[in-house]
Amino acid sequence: MQPTTKKKDINEELYKRAYECIAGGQLGNFKQGAGDRPTFIERYDDSGPYYYDYDGNKYYDFCLSYGPSILGGNNDALRKALVDQINQGYTKDFKLVQIEAAEKIKSVVKGIDLLRFTLTGTEANMQVMRVARAYTRKNMIVKFDAHYNGATDPLLGGVVADPANPIAQNAVDANDAYNGFTSTEGRAKHALDDMYILPWNDLGALQNLLERYGDDIAGILMEPWPVNIHGCKPEPGYLESMRELCTRHNVVMIFDEILTGFRLHIGGASEYFGVQPDLWTFSKALGGGFPVSAYGGKREFMDTVSRCEVLASGTFAGYPIGCAAIISVIDQLSANDCEILRRIERLGTMLSDGFKKAAERQNVPLVMQGFPGAIIPVFTQKEKIINNRDAIESADMDAYWYFASRMNKLGIANLQRYCVGADHKEKDIEYAVGVAEEVFAEIADKRHLGH
Repeated sequence: MQPTTKKKDINEELYKRAYECIAGGQLGNFKQGAGDRPTFIERYDDSGPYYYDYDGNKYYDFCLSYGPSILGGNNDALRKALVDQINQGYTKDFKLVQIEAAEKIKSVVKGIDLLRFTLTGTEANMQVMRVARAYTRKNMIVKFDAHYNGATDPLLGGVVADPANPIAQNAVDANDAYNGFTSTEGRAKHALDDMYILPWNDLGALQNLLERYGDDIAGILMEPWPVNIHGCKPEPGYLESMRELCTRHNVVMIFDEILTGFRLHIGGASEYFGVQPDLWTFSKALGGGFPVSAYGGKREFMDTVSRCEVLASGTFAGYPIGCAAIISVIDQLSANDCEILRRIERLGTMLSDGFKKAAERQNVPLVMQGFPGAIIPVFTQKEKIINNRDAIESADMDAYWYFASRMNKLGIANLQRYCVGADHKEKDIEYAVGVAEEVFAEIADKRHLGH
């Protein structure tokens, strides 16, 4: 199963042009692998989640713009909302639409009293860290190993939280795929000193850290269900215990729902798990493919912004087109008792089960992690992987990268995770599973040959 046979070689010519004017010929380092070429999209199909490059190759879109395009790449209602807003005047200034977008988010996410808009998830997470510090008058932030919370210097590393010997992590670990991605030259010398890194799903490590250093910890920032690299679901009771610990130690609990927001549940992970943080951040699916993000939470925390104690600024924060996208996305996802999200859950489960059974038929050990809207295949003999250290010890990352790369080259677009959206159909899932089985067979053959 291959994309349409190439009739031209326009894609390679476009890459050469891009390489001469765009650094690396890519739009982001996470999309850049050795020898890889970006796919230059000529058009998106209006009949389903398909797009075509300039050589006529067809791709099944399980990437969805790296997550945001939950409604697909060619949604009529979203397009109409944007055009209607543009026709009212192309401005970034305050209009009715920003109020309506904020009210729309509050109507589906329980616990948010006040919010602010930004453009990217990185900005939103930068802001909530400021809010946590301003509210608690404390300094340190806790994050979790292999959770991706944005590209600011402090969030790309930190102090490995062994309380007996805290050491800033600022070197590439050859065995750690996530660390290899996020380690970067040019970070400020002391940027990592204000951030603790903990292993996910290790309640004892969190308790120990808070007991010893809680008086200087302002907030804990996490993906409540991580879908980067390994997709490790929180263990039963983990989030609930974290909530209790945060309250006890006066630490602000922050959910980074940039990927889970409106994809896991219309009310976000907080509604799905029944655990309410103090602050939230949202992006990606929030705008349905358009750049917009938001952060917010309980009034007592967000009043640090209201009182201008925390700088919250940005020329295009809350720009009307992005806010119109928010309203359209939430309206469509909420319609008919969240019919779209129920279909995504059904088809995502079908995809996950299909990959798992196809791998079994080829004798390739595989577990499917993440949730139906964002699925991650992990090559391991274990029944599940609970955190990054577990994956380093027990998962085959070479098979992981090979599978992702080959699926892309065979026309199943992905960014290591597989996102299911509003316009996927059963036939798309079946096709993707068929291609996956071919790749599993290749992996089995490579292992048999000792490669």
